Amino acid sequence: MKKIQTTGAAVLVLLTATLFSASGFGASEKKCALERMSEVNLLNEDGVLIPVKIQGKSALMVLHMSTGLSYFFEPAVTEFALARHSLATTRVSAGGITVTEFAAFSSLTLGNINFGKSEFLVYPNKAGLRRYDDLPVVGALGMDVFANVDFELDLAHKKLSVYSQNHCAGQVVYWTGAYSTAKLYKGAIGNLYFAMELDGKKLQATIDTSNQASSLHTDVTKTLYGFDEHSPGTERESSGSGAQDSYYYRAMKMTAPGLAVTNAKIRLRGPEKDCHIVTASYSHQGTGYSVCMGVFPLELGRGILEKLRFYFATKEMIVYFSAADATL
Repeated sequence: MKKIQTTGAAVLVLLTATLFSASGFGASEKKCALERMSEVNLLNEDGVLIPVKIQGKSALMVLHMSTGLSYFFEPAVTEFALARHSLATTRVSAGGITVTEFAAFSSLTLGNINFGKSEFLVYPNKAGLRRYDDLPVVGALGMDVFANVDFELDLAHKKLSVYSQNHCAGQVVYWTGAYSTAKLYKGAIGNLYFAMELDGKKLQATIDTSNQASSLHTDVTKTLYGFDEHSPGTERESSGSGAQDSYYYRAMKMTAPGLAVTNAKIRLRGPEKDCHIVTASYSHQGTGYSVCMGVFPLELGRGILEKLRFYFATKEMIVYFSAADATL
């Protein structure tokens, strides 16, 4: 799926001021026990798909954790007869395509939760909607949807669970006693990221459920490690469909608190246009990018994510994780 970038924070301010304001999360008296509000079964079809209902009509949406802004594909706006209106003055782009509109809806249901009314960006593609199990894939859910709830991601068992934020801090991992944590950071457009070491270098990393392979940008590899897609040790894989070939680098060690992945296969991606590298010496969060927003050097794909189980405590801004098969 395409990344969404914006030249300012006005869109995020607008969304966080209005998004799902009728949900009432956190209104009850604080208690320690976790309150699971919903659990849904995920589909793993060219990405992670979540079953939802838009204004009472069943559909699928892509889980897009590397962006803070949810969006509808333009044909879905027409198919679901959603009201649309123009953005004010903030310029938003998705994969180089300018986004100019919002689409409003009266209800969004995920399992047992009705998040109420809000609006998503409209991604202006003209292609027809793909379908799975006879349901249309109408857009992507970003981290704005989960701003007022905690959520657990268990790709190994194809489960997404949503929890109330109203619990005692640190008491969230119920399936095992062997887990680790990392501090979460929120980008300018609401996307979540954290620090991870790759071959001993600290990088800003995000979760990319849209791709199987984890990826690293070559401007960063050249700066930190001295190699790119043309260097010895890289593997070239033909797409076989006329598309551009992919390059991978395998001999890398990925670590975070409590996590070590050796001989990780990393897909090499070209530099991001207009992004400027900020090295770890200037940022406690690790090497990242300035100027552009919603872009991170390291993106963890499903190949690694399926080996782990996550709990995102979005109020505490901590991610808890363990091995996918860890038990008590």
